[in-house]
Amino acid sequence: ILHQPIPTIEKFGGGSVRCMMAEVFLPEK
Repeated sequence: ILHQPIPTIEKFGGGSVRCMMAEVFLPEK
C-alpha cells in the first residue's frame, strides 16, 4: 500500500491512511 499513489490511497482509506503514513515518515516534534 505504501508504493501506491496518494490519490489511490485516499480512495480506499478516506485519507486516514495518509495521516498514518505522515506519522511514520515525519519525525515526532
